[in-house]
Amino acid sequence: MKKDVIYISLFGGFTITYKGVTIDVQEHLGKKLVNLFEVLVMNHGKEVSSSSLIDMFWEDSDDPRNSLKFSIFRLRKALDEIDILKGLNLIKTSEDGYMLENEYDYSIDTETFENYYKQIKNISEFDVKEYKTGLKIVSLYKGRLFCNHRSALVTTIESERLSSEFANTIVMMSVYLLKKEKYEDMMRLNHSAIVIEPFYEGLHYYYIKGLIETKDYHRALQYYDEINERFYNELGTGLSPQFKSLYNVINQEEKEEEKKDIDNVKEEIEESIDNTGGFYCTYDMFKYIYELTLKNAKREGKNCYLLLLSLAGDTSVEERVTMSNRAKDIITESIRSNDVFTRINNNQFVTLLVCKGELDDVYIVAQRITSRFYKKYSPKKYRMNYSAKKVS
Repeated sequence: MKKDVIYISLFGGFTITYKGVTIDVQEHLGKKLVNLFEVLVMNHGKEVSSSSLIDMFWEDSDDPRNSLKFSIFRLRKALDEIDILKGLNLIKTSEDGYMLENEYDYSIDTETFENYYKQIKNISEFDVKEYKTGLKIVSLYKGRLFCNHRSALVTTIESERLSSEFANTIVMMSVYLLKKEKYEDMMRLNHSAIVIEPFYEGLHYYYIKGLIETKDYHRALQYYDEINERFYNELGTGLSPQFKSLYNVINQEEKEEEKKDIDNVKEEIEESIDNTGGFYCTYDMFKYIYELTLKNAKREGKNCYLLLLSLAGDTSVEERVTMSNRAKDIITESIRSNDVFTRINNNQFVTLLVCKGELDDVYIVAQRITSRFYKKYSPKKYRMNYSAKKVS
């Protein structure tokens, strides 16, 4: 008689399906027990030694072996209280530890994922066969592994590895679609992947490539700026040089777009005007504006100055990102709507100021910015230094 298969899904959550009924493991187990059970599932077919489990979860315990035994007892009891798992006894005591009971047939999404990935990971260039395998990998990946316990480092590491394999698969599939000129398919593929893994550059890169190939240059530029800003806000760093070269490609291609009606152009421009503060843009766009502004200032007999603002302080990465984002808001509020500025890195901003006055006027602006900054941050812990230079 054929056994019923126990389906276990670890991507994007932790569920078990047995005899047509699905349960969410997180609703039945405590945080630590969920991760303990997850480690045993991830090592299906192998023993996980008691010493390994102690290192993962009870390194600081006064009585780690007793803590492990008690947790295994609680895990077995909790699983047996779930209706569809009652009487299955899924946790087996092995010679030197514990493992998932091997008398049952399991279908575990991470295992299936790995088996498919092994088929393509050493392939330098996809063809139809590899692309179809990639689609199977994509269908399995629903998000990172569940991990909500501070001690479950092994789960976090495994989750990072699997998410990287997912992103690599998408990139290899995108190269294939780009070669086949299936740009819309490439964009849909990357867009759906970005929803799950928003901070893999390669996914955004091939989405923008699709916009370029379909000649949607305006959207490509807009998307570039949005992603660059998002990476700064969330990760504290902008996009890589690979993206900067892509930015130049977009600008070059956009010049060759067909002409638009003057009324439509006027409407598009006016929709984007914001007179509430200084104009913030990416560093790449700042360079273009800088060149244009210098030419106009020279013609009108005005002076241009660069004002460099640098943040300093003994802070964590999270604090630096927060401080940098607040500094951006402060600069926006402190300069005129016709002044432009950008973020060079997570600790520095540069502002282009145009005025009839001399350097003293620029220092007045700098002092206004720093004064507002120190109303938010103590100068004993955080610093905002500045320097200015006339450029025209």
